[in-house]
Amino acid sequence: MAGILAGTDVTIAATYAPLKDFDDVERLDPEARNTAVGAGKLLGFWDGEKVKLDRAVTSFVTTTGVKGDSFKKVKLVEDMDMIKSDIQTTIQDSYIGKYANSYDNKCLLITAINGYFQTLVNDGIIESGTAEIDIQTQRTYLESLGKDVTVNGETKKPADLSDDEVKVANTGSHVFLRATVVLLDAIEDVSLMINV
Repeated sequence: MAGILAGTDVTIAATYAPLKDFDDVERLDPEARNTAVGAGKLLGFWDGEKVKLDRAVTSFVTTTGVKGDSFKKVKLVEDMDMIKSDIQTTIQDSYIGKYANSYDNKCLLITAINGYFQTLVNDGIIESGTAEIDIQTQRTYLESLGKDVTVNGETKKPADLSDDEVKVANTGSHVFLRATVVLLDAIEDVSLMINV
């Protein structure tokens, strides 16, 4: 099972993958299968010809404000892990210690991340993705310093800065970014109405 999940391409799910090492499995009715899958259980089912993996789900079942339904699907969790790892590696290998922390250089990093997201869009892994400076977190950081900030020759309290001024403010060695990504799930639920 682990081999099937690990070997599945990031553009597809392991749902309905044939389980060639199984001749048969415990036969559950559709309702029992759905209940088991909803409880985060990986299981196989007999389709009349062969054993297939039912939905490729994780054991995560209770959603929160931070972790939604996407964390229930193996494909989507794998995609999230890949995105996080790829961006983290790029930042560590190509940006940390290699650039002055100016607004222009922050924009270079943002452009690189957005370019990566566009590659994932082109590859059919995500629907969209955008990175930008996290203005609220950057403002909170500036306020935590407890001093006025000079931006474009003007000195102001962080709370009085416009969003554009917060974006370009000097943040020492810190870069505060946020990204919004819309993941693409695999086709799993098909409804076909045929009129005759």
